[in-house]
Amino acid sequence: MKTATEFLEEIARNPDDDAPRLAYSEWLIGRKDPRGEFIRNQIILAGMQPTDAAWIGLKQREKLLLKKYAEVWNAELPAWARHRAPTFYLGFPEISCQIDDWMSGARNLVKLFPLFRVNMKATSKTLAKLADSEELQAARLLDLSNSPIDDHSLTKLVASPNLANLRGSISGIAAWDQTPPARLLRRRIWPGSLDL
Repeated sequence: MKTATEFLEEIARNPDDDAPRLAYSEWLIGRKDPRGEFIRNQIILAGMQPTDAAWIGLKQREKLLLKKYAEVWNAELPAWARHRAPTFYLGFPEISCQIDDWMSGARNLVKLFPLFRVNMKATSKTLAKLADSEELQAARLLDLSNSPIDDHSLTKLVASPNLANLRGSISGIAAWDQTPPARLLRRRIWPGSLDL
C-alpha cells in the first residue's frame, strides 16, 4: 500500500493527469479524511459546466469544505510558499512567494506538491534568477502581478526553456503591458496568456 508521500510524489510527477489525484482522493476517503472528497469534487467540477444538474451541489460542498479546512490544507505548504487567501486547484493550494525563497526551496516543493498557479514577487534583479529555475517547469500559470520589472528582465524570462509547460501568465506589470512589442512576444510564447 502506498503512503501519502508516495501519492503526492506521483501527483507532482504527473500534474496534468487526474488518475493519481483520484487514487489519492480514494485513499484519503478510505481514511475518513475530508480532503479526499474535496479533491474528487474539484476534479469533477473542473469537467462540468455551471448549468450541469450536479454543479450547484458540488460547488456548495466545495465551499463548505474550504471554509472548514482551507487553513489546515494551506498549512501543509512550507511557510514561505503559503498564500494568505489561497485558491485551490484540483485539491491543492496555489503558491505565493518571493523569488529568493523559490530559488532556495522549490526543488523540494515540486517533489511533493502539484503546482498550478505560482504567485511571485519579483524585481528586475531577481527575475534573471527565476529564468534559470528548472522547477518552473512544474507550474502551469505564473502570476507576476505587482512586480516592478523592466522589459529586458522579462524578455529573458520569456526566452527561458523552463516555461515550456506554462498555460498562461498574469502580469499586471506596467513596463511589460504598456510595450506593444513585449505584449506581442508574450502572446507568441504563451498564446493562452491571461491578461488581467
